[in-house]
Amino acid sequence: MKHIRPLVKRAPPCFFLADRGAGRDPLAILPHLRRGSGVVLRDYDAGDRAAFAQKMANMARMHGLFLLVAGDAALAQKIRAQGLHLPQWHLLRMGRTQIGRLRATCGPGAILTAAAHDRTALRHAAFLGVDAAFVSPVFSTSSHPQAVSLGPHRLARLMEATNIPVYALGGLNSQTMRRLPPGLAGCAAISGFADPLSRRALLGHF
Repeated sequence: MKHIRPLVKRAPPCFFLADRGAGRDPLAILPHLRRGSGVVLRDYDAGDRAAFAQKMANMARMHGLFLLVAGDAALAQKIRAQGLHLPQWHLLRMGRTQIGRLRATCGPGAILTAAAHDRTALRHAAFLGVDAAFVSPVFSTSSHPQAVSLGPHRLARLMEATNIPVYALGGLNSQTMRRLPPGLAGCAAISGFADPLSRRALLGHF
């Protein structure tokens, strides 16, 4: 039987990807998340990203949420986030030395996750020793309408080919959650958290 690297014990089973570019205020979603849920701050190009990140960190602590900052280890350390999330383009530029530096910047106990859209990225994530991979898009998604979705069967094959804990991301809602393969570490979504029915399905699945 294939050995799956254990997921960091305190990592949550469900992540909300917060991005104001999605056309909604992510801060309005946070109070509706279950305590212990995760949030990934994206908003890469926002001029006020640092200030917004601090607001999100304050609210995450208030509601008992687990916060990762995407793509900026210094910002993650500054706001005392629980870790760092790497977009795939960032992941593929990294070597083990650079990953070690990112972990050192984030501080002891921080976790490191990465986005992976294909087998090559997932293999590189395993080589670098990240703690978990967000594999996407599993289903068709409005945030990336041109992307070809993996579907549950290809997702299952990718999971079988790696020892990294995998989170499913992309097009998850109350209907598509039922089609996910077993063995996932958890799930992640953007717009799925805006709809109460889908939000309940996401938070209750794992």
